[in-house]
Amino acid sequence: MVSFPELDALGVDRQKIQVDTNDGYPRIAFDWQYPGSAGSQKYAITFINGDITQQAKPYPEKLQNVLQNGIDVYYQRAGVGIGAYAQHPPFIKEIYKHMRAGGSFVTDDFYITWNEVYDGGSEFPADLALSEMPIPGEGELIKEISDMRLKWEPAPQDLKLDNAGGHPNLYYGWKVRVRQKTSSPVSVPAIGRPTSALGISTPDKLGGIDFKDLKSRAPNGKRSVGALKGQLTALPISQLEKIDIFSEWSRIQNLVNEGVIPSNARMKQFLMACCQKQVLGRDLNKILGCLSDIFRLEETQTGLANQGQAGDQTDPLKDMLAQLETNRTPQEILAGLSLIALPQAQVQLSIP
Repeated sequence: MVSFPELDALGVDRQKIQVDTNDGYPRIAFDWQYPGSAGSQKYAITFINGDITQQAKPYPEKLQNVLQNGIDVYYQRAGVGIGAYAQHPPFIKEIYKHMRAGGSFVTDDFYITWNEVYDGGSEFPADLALSEMPIPGEGELIKEISDMRLKWEPAPQDLKLDNAGGHPNLYYGWKVRVRQKTSSPVSVPAIGRPTSALGISTPDKLGGIDFKDLKSRAPNGKRSVGALKGQLTALPISQLEKIDIFSEWSRIQNLVNEGVIPSNARMKQFLMACCQKQVLGRDLNKILGCLSDIFRLEETQTGLANQGQAGDQTDPLKDMLAQLETNRTPQEILAGLSLIALPQAQVQLSIP
């Protein structure tokens, strides 16, 4: 559970934290800026009750959806006995299956049994393609925190300190290991079918999606920023501000996971809202992956992706993808998205 002191330490303004629910689960949202980055972005944390170590019964549906969509980081705080990996079902391997290549486990491996603290690092599954990453400045941090905690330890003279000057009793609650996934992502299993990045079951043989015309769809780069900004005057900006992009992203993912192709109007509305709220950059790769899954799903259902159907040259979804891959500012992408024509039946955008 994240706490206000932790948010304070990150520089989050408590007065601007938004509190609501996400499919019935409490959620907080706030603006935050990575140190050294150009500007702040919107972040959200949804709190889901459950026991990550228990696989005898299914995880809550919301957590299943999160895992199925793929994760980049698994952060495990000190959880009394959670670091005793050998005593639990192989939940780490389950999480690993859903982690993208380059993702990381950030775990506090120390656990408490009968008032003794043990290091569960040796119990962490060793047969996974993970590389433990060094933590800059860890040695100095160990010394500083250990010196402080030794003052509280009831019998510090009985502790056999390690070479770094620490001990499990002193490490519990703060010391973490970072293990990075080095292999290709492992697909979520499906019966008789391979799965896509979002867990979509697809045929064994696909012809592939032809994106070679994306360059011709993208802007030519010669229009001025001022000209692009001029296109924004006719946009329903007030409508975009009303969109809860976190809930809408969850709905889009659920649709795709169920094999339903979101409408072009819905995707355009969502992407424009992401640009308007300045949250596109952080999640761009995830959005591109979702678009790729939609194209693949279209191919699966229609078989037309490589057959040069008549409407292919005016495919709005490909035009949206081309806009996202132009490396322009969010406002410029927003202007470009606003110019993408939709079939008349899809022009009216709705706010869920």
